[in-house]
Amino acid sequence: MWCSIIQNVEAIMFLNPTFGNTNKLTNTHLMFTDGVVLQANDATETFYLVKGRVKIYPDNSSEYVEVHAGDLVVLPKGMSYTWDVVVAVDKYYKFDQQ
Repeated sequence: MWCSIIQNVEAIMFLNPTFGNTNKLTNTHLMFTDGVVLQANDATETFYLVKGRVKIYPDNSSEYVEVHAGDLVVLPKGMSYTWDVVVAVDKYYKFDQQ
């Protein structure tokens, strides 16, 4: 698979409260509503979806992954994506240049 998804992260947060601190996990918060968003990553993006549902398509592909509230996702550096926002999104994210 072209990205990594850990589903239902709330269970991990419940077992390890320090993991659940979004200030330590991420450095930026973003909310956006329904629609299509284009994104190009010049860094690896790790994000936690607090609310919403989105389909993420790599450029020039009909393949997608569907991400739901509670999922933790890692998108690789150097890829471009189209986000099809099915339900308004609330996410915390961080970019890692390495």
